[in-house]
Amino acid sequence: MPWPGYVFAGIAVVWFLGFRSIHVGAKILAVLLIAETAILVLLAGAILLKGGSDGLSLTSFAPSNVFTSKMAAPLGLATAAFIGFEATVLYREEARDPDRAVPRAMYLAVAFLGLFYTFVVWVIVQAFGNDNAVAAAAQNPAEMFFTAMTRYVGDWATTSSAF
Repeated sequence: MPWPGYVFAGIAVVWFLGFRSIHVGAKILAVLLIAETAILVLLAGAILLKGGSDGLSLTSFAPSNVFTSKMAAPLGLATAAFIGFEATVLYREEARDPDRAVPRAMYLAVAFLGLFYTFVVWVIVQAFGNDNAVAAAAQNPAEMFFTAMTRYVGDWATTSSAF
C-alpha cells in the first residue's frame, strides 16, 4: 500500500480514539507502551546475557565521554523528548486525590523513562561495542536497533513475516 494510505489510516485511528473517550485512548496507549517496553527488555536481556560485542563496560558513562561539546545536541534532543509530560494534568479528574497523585505520577513517569531509556541506549552501545557503536549509528541509524535485535534475539524478532 502506498504511504499516504498508512498516513490516512493513522489519522483515522487517532481521530476515532480522540472521538471516543479518554479511557479508550488510555487503554490503547497502555497496551502499546507495555509492548514497547517488553520488546526493549527482551533486547536488553539478550544483549546482557550474551555479554555484548566486547563484554560489558561502563566506559560510555565516563565524564570524558559525557561532558563534551559533542553531547550538547543529543542531550538537548533528550530533554526535548520529555516535552508533553505535562499532559498528565488531563487525567486530573480521573484521580481520587489529584493534588497528590498527578504530580507523583508525572515525576515517576519522567524518572522511569529517563532511567529506562538511558539503560537501553547503554545496552545498545554494548551490543556494538564501545569502539564500534558510533560507526554503526553513523552508517545506518534507523536500522541500529533492528540489527542488534536480529544479532542477539534472532530473525524471528525483526522479520515482519513472523507476525
